[in-house]
Amino acid sequence: MGMSQCLRCIYVLDFSVQAVLLDESKEQPCALLDGPESLVKVVACNEAARSAGVSIGMTKLQAEVCGVHLRNALQKMRLRLRRYCSIVPMDSRRG
Repeated sequence: MGMSQCLRCIYVLDFSVQAVLLDESKEQPCALLDGPESLVKVVACNEAARSAGVSIGMTKLQAEVCGVHLRNALQKMRLRLRRYCSIVPMDSRRG
């Protein structure tokens, strides 16, 4: 691989939410939660959830007030990604 090698990147809006909602309606407001049990926070949300008032970094309790569908879904996303890559970490504390 010489100096002429180039990198390409694709930006997918709300990728993590879309990956979790793969088999569901993407129009429903949805926020993904992660973090230690004592302080679960929103780590991703789709446009419909943002329109309902959800933002990244909100606590679970704050997001619940907005009335959107909340998912502890990073584990589900890791399981889906594992179909395509064998080195996806399964423990959220490791990355």
